[in-house]
Amino acid sequence: MAKETLKEENKRLTQELKEARSQVELLMKEVSRLNNEANATYEHSSSYEADQACIRDLKQQVEMLKSQLSHSRKERQKASEEIRLLTIEKNVAVERMADAQNSSNVYKINMLSEELETVYRENRELRAENEALRKSKPVHNERNAGRKKNDATYMKRYAEFANLVRKGNNMTEIMELMEISRSTYFRFMKVFREKNNK
Repeated sequence: MAKETLKEENKRLTQELKEARSQVELLMKEVSRLNNEANATYEHSSSYEADQACIRDLKQQVEMLKSQLSHSRKERQKASEEIRLLTIEKNVAVERMADAQNSSNVYKINMLSEELETVYRENRELRAENEALRKSKPVHNERNAGRKKNDATYMKRYAEFANLVRKGNNMTEIMELMEISRSTYFRFMKVFREKNNK
């Protein structure tokens, strides 16, 4: 029974990881759209050196991740996927800086950057949690946990979330005000973007 529970937990973690990666793809599209409106002379801007430091930091994170993930073939495949995501983030960092001189896009760029970094951290946390589950002996649904179906309470919470997004609150503010996790934030944001055709 414990082995079956572990499989269910692993399946849930894998699904959440897929959702997080789906959010990355949505963010990539949004950054690409913003980049089309950007100023082509970014390399001559005063913020270029600071942006290069950001890119170097992302490269260091890639190298650190390479050195940490090497145990099994399956783990190497996971590492390769995460390195690919980091490389995409690095390239996006270069593209999104082109909007730095456009004041109307600064807020959106900062929010997208924060969301990208959060997705990366969540991916690593999910891997660590998955590894811990393989070493533990969990009790099957001891607290009657699990994601609930869309009911009145869920819709009320989503309405509150959508209202905060429209008011311009960023991710950190929304998570603190609603007391929700990053996973819940991204699930709500996915629904919000779909309903608003973003």
